Amino acid sequence: DVVEPWPRLNEDFLLTRGEQLVCTVVMIDSRRGVLPIDFEWMCMLREGGVRFKVALTKSDRCKEEELVAAVAACRLQYEKVCGGVARGDVLVTSAKTGDGIAALKTALADAVNEGAGG
Repeated sequence: DVVEPWPRLNEDFLLTRGEQLVCTVVMIDSRRGVLPIDFEWMCMLREGGVRFKVALTKSDRCKEEELVAAVAACRLQYEKVCGGVARGDVLVTSAKTGDGIAALKTALADAVNEGAGG
């Protein structure tokens, strides 16, 4: 099976980057919310000392109340893993409309600057 080795390969790649990897993004479909595999990845990254942001994707496909609930649930899961949620840790994005892309870029640039000691 070709798919089976991918999670382990990805985990090995992410956890062996050391100082080279400043931050990564866990992309979660906002229509589905945080799935068990997403939570496992967040835990693995945290335990491995890899800084990460969460991008809730496809926000354009949710009703406003669904999106609010998805963000709240995601922030709760992020807080369980990381002990807190800062501005820019959980972002709402849409590739279709471009919403949230600038905020995601800013959050990543901030992480790079912080990682470089700047």
